[in-house]
Amino acid sequence: LRRLRGVQTRMRKTNAERYSQRCDTNYRLEQARTFAEFDEIYLPHNMDFRGRAYPVPPYLQHMGSDLCRGLLTFGGTPKPLKERGVYWLKVHFANLLGKDKASFDERVAYAETMIPNAVKVAENALEPGILEWWSNASDDPVQLLATCLEIGTAAKHGSHRMADHDSCFPVHQDGSCNGLQHYAALGRDAEGGAQVNLVPSDCPQDVYSGVKDVVVARIKADAARGDALARVLDGKVTRKVVKQTVMTSVYGVTLIGARQQVHNRLREMGIVDDDQLFQASFYIAKLVFASLGDIFSGATQTMKWLGDCAGQVTLSGQPVEWITPLGLPVVQPYVSKSRRQISTVVQHVTLDFDHRTDSASLHDYRSPQSAHLPNSGDPLDPLRDAACSMLRTPLRLNRSKQRSAFPPNYIHSLDSTHMLMTASACKALERPIDFASVHDSFWSHPSEVDTMNRVLREQFVRLHERDLLRELAWYLESYVGKGLALPEMPRRGTLDLKGVLESKYFFS
Repeated sequence: LRRLRGVQTRMRKTNAERYSQRCDTNYRLEQARTFAEFDEIYLPHNMDFRGRAYPVPPYLQHMGSDLCRGLLTFGGTPKPLKERGVYWLKVHFANLLGKDKASFDERVAYAETMIPNAVKVAENALEPGILEWWSNASDDPVQLLATCLEIGTAAKHGSHRMADHDSCFPVHQDGSCNGLQHYAALGRDAEGGAQVNLVPSDCPQDVYSGVKDVVVARIKADAARGDALARVLDGKVTRKVVKQTVMTSVYGVTLIGARQQVHNRLREMGIVDDDQLFQASFYIAKLVFASLGDIFSGATQTMKWLGDCAGQVTLSGQPVEWITPLGLPVVQPYVSKSRRQISTVVQHVTLDFDHRTDSASLHDYRSPQSAHLPNSGDPLDPLRDAACSMLRTPLRLNRSKQRSAFPPNYIHSLDSTHMLMTASACKALERPIDFASVHDSFWSHPSEVDTMNRVLREQFVRLHERDLLRELAWYLESYVGKGLALPEMPRRGTLDLKGVLESKYFFS
């Protein structure tokens, strides 16, 4: 009976999620129909407190779902693909088909064998058999559909004249677990840098597979020692199980959050029974963290140092703040909240305050007529009195949040800096190129990908040539908390940053 109730709960949740997704999709499609009448549309952006850029429109924008990304292309006059554009369009096609861990030449060769399928999709995407192929061949089926339509249109010029096709299609180049790339560059971690493609290689290095291999080896060893849970999991853990946890580890995911991520993947894949999901996901999450510590010891030390620095700063009563390499001041906004329940003649109201409001604004909470009266009869007076009382409380930092959030926020400020430096450099070229980004995924016209790749590598090296950790320590000691006793900085490794300029798979 308990298992049946669990199934019913999951079914209700699934139905609710599908209804929400259907409504969201309708919003996006309706906006796309409206904007399709225009040759160009503009996406204004906001920056968060770390400098990360986000489009203001909530539905139709390139940071949205697979549907949005498949619908959008660059505006302006179409440009000929040329030979290099055809090459990168094929690489992009292969990436969407799951071949993003092969070498570029292998991806191109595979894409060429799939071009007949792309042409069939372009001719009639809804034909039985064709629909099943493109809708199931990729994790991003709408982007795959858009790519097939582009290839099919280009192929009308003839298979040897695709370079003559005029296109506005965007091609993506994604960082290899970009957070770990920044950590490896900060600490000049040669071993970790090799795992995330900061070092030239003949084929792309896959950090997720590397962590998976270590986890699998440890499970096998535990199974050999007789561990019952390890025996159940032996041979069943895949790259997909560990990927999300590895990806978010550099952004502060906790063991509890990691356990939930693994739990979701195990449930999707049906690897273990429901009654073993909790123990299995917790066991794998711990192994992933231990494996990351072994492979990325430099990143782990840098992360710990950043957290310890934040702890010292908050002990002085100050929030953690720093200046990004582009000069943007960043202050972490995390303060403790107070909660109080107020009873009125109408209802019970719970008030949350984060103590950031200046006491000078307290009079805004009471009308001039009632400000000096003990009880004016206004039913809102209890609320105003509670607000005034709580707002007189001085600022209280959430020290644990200030500490745990600093390492990921600092890395986010660096990846936003890299993106903005790349965008500025692309615009400053003698012949500016199309550029868009989704944080650590950079987009350009297929014929301009070579130029974008050169620029983004140059800007990454330019960013990390500075001793950023020493600059951060100097700022914290000089401006944030004078006299702070910061922990000793982690030792730098032997990574040669110039190797990034020659690394084909740094972004790929």
